[in-house]
Amino acid sequence: MLQVHSLAQRSTHAYVQVEAQLQHQSQILDQIHESVLTMDLSGFITSWNKGAEKLFATAPWKPSAATSSSCTRTRT
Repeated sequence: MLQVHSLAQRSTHAYVQVEAQLQHQSQILDQIHESVLTMDLSGFITSWNKGAEKLFATAPWKPSAATSSSCTRTRT
């Protein structure tokens, strides 16, 4: 039982570290003035930074209702 508890603690600690790293990277991306977009393997935009929001204010894609860091793109 002690081993399971120890494993759960290590997993939780690793998860917290990964979340902190992602938050740090997100803050860095938002401080970049250039636009940064990420796309999935199908070519759909999945996230962007504040520079992209300013540059593409009238782009043919919009944030989804589910989360502010994902979006859908219309194909033209």
